[in-house]
Amino acid sequence: MPEKTDVTKKWHPEQEIPAIHELLDRAGREPDLSRLHPYVLKQIARAFADWWRGRIPTLPEAPDRAEVLEKFPDYARGFIRPVFRPVINATGVILHTNLGRAPLPPRVWARMRPIACGYTNLEYELEEGERGTRDRLVAAHLALLTGAEDAVIVNNNAAAVLLILAALAAGREVLVSRGELIEIGGKFRLPEVFEQSGTRLVEVGTTNRTRLDDYIRAAGDQTAAILRTHPSNYRLIGFTERPKLTELTRWAHARGLQVWKDLGSGLLDQADLAETLPGEPTVRDSLLRGCDLVCFSGDKILGGPQAGVIAGRSEPCARLRSHPLYRALRVDKLTLAALDLVLGLYMRADTVNAVRPRRLLTRSPDRIRSRAVRLIQKLADCVSSRYQLSAVPDHAYVGGGLAPDVRLDSWAVVIRGGEPEALHRAFRTGSPPVVGRVEKDQLWLNLHTVLPGQYGVLFRRMREVLGTSSPAGETA
Repeated sequence: MPEKTDVTKKWHPEQEIPAIHELLDRAGREPDLSRLHPYVLKQIARAFADWWRGRIPTLPEAPDRAEVLEKFPDYARGFIRPVFRPVINATGVILHTNLGRAPLPPRVWARMRPIACGYTNLEYELEEGERGTRDRLVAAHLALLTGAEDAVIVNNNAAAVLLILAALAAGREVLVSRGELIEIGGKFRLPEVFEQSGTRLVEVGTTNRTRLDDYIRAAGDQTAAILRTHPSNYRLIGFTERPKLTELTRWAHARGLQVWKDLGSGLLDQADLAETLPGEPTVRDSLLRGCDLVCFSGDKILGGPQAGVIAGRSEPCARLRSHPLYRALRVDKLTLAALDLVLGLYMRADTVNAVRPRRLLTRSPDRIRSRAVRLIQKLADCVSSRYQLSAVPDHAYVGGGLAPDVRLDSWAVVIRGGEPEALHRAFRTGSPPVVGRVEKDQLWLNLHTVLPGQYGVLFRRMREVLGTSSPAGETA
């Protein structure tokens, strides 16, 4: 038996780590790395050396210098690889925030390409030949679809709320029900938005019951508006109460106050989704019930890019555009172009279902089950015997803080055998990554959110990971 090495022994990095010029010479023998800018390659080599310099003292044995040198090309490739990669979403969550929320329809990207790769009339009036307003034309389309007088577009819905508060209520008070003081993803809380805007938050009512009388008693000379918020990813049930929106706006306007609604979801006015999303408020209905402004996300159920849309009366919208904060929060040409092209799909009855979240919401469970069965049948002859695949009833979810109590009937391919976490890691770290979920000591790949055109790629990835000769089959 060889004598055990003392893990506390301090190795000398200068003896074990190749010199920078050696690393550069080794990378230079790789055609793809030899084309890198010399400065960039040198910086990567220094980062590689620093990484090993910190790691070597913790190792029980000194690494082989030649092996360290051979690891550098792959390290360099990992360093320069594009950060964002296409992912197959097999979680069953349609608007998965971590996976980019709403996927754009392919036809939208096809029409965006010349705009992205060239010049466009972003702030230029072609008829008059002079400078124009950046979001004016998109705002006109939003007004047409929502019944609003005007609209303002910023970079996300939190920014929309911040701009409304800062531009229309800084130094004054805004009333919010205690049951609507939400926290969204990343521990981002509504009171913190108030603090940054310079607006004083006045809490009204209780967590579960807020009446009109609570607003009446809380309103004072410094009150500017009432903010009504969407409950996002939670629901209050049982002994609850809050005033009807029409009742609230009627009283507020009589008192000279505005009513703003943070809707979040971006559901415009889609009666055909009422059965799928029962009770979910819409932008048009909120405006019809008297809201002065309604803000929502562009990349949720609307199906567009990340954006915060503020729709409502023209006077407050004009004040939002003139506020200095608007310039810091406005969006670029790609966001505006994508949003406008998605809105164009809503204008025609024969294209509205091209909006991808709508299609995913209404997918047939029977068709998803057929996909799962066919996928398993195709894999029958090329999967290691250690794995058992089956089509299992499952549920899909809307996600994005929308309709948390809605469960859509769906199906998943469930993989039993091996170590599920290691198996999931093998799927996540391949190309393209496949993200599912581990549950009941099994790996679940829900097919509800696998997009058309991805099934062939998913089959290839499953064959790679689960195949008899795959590395995952040996280690999982």
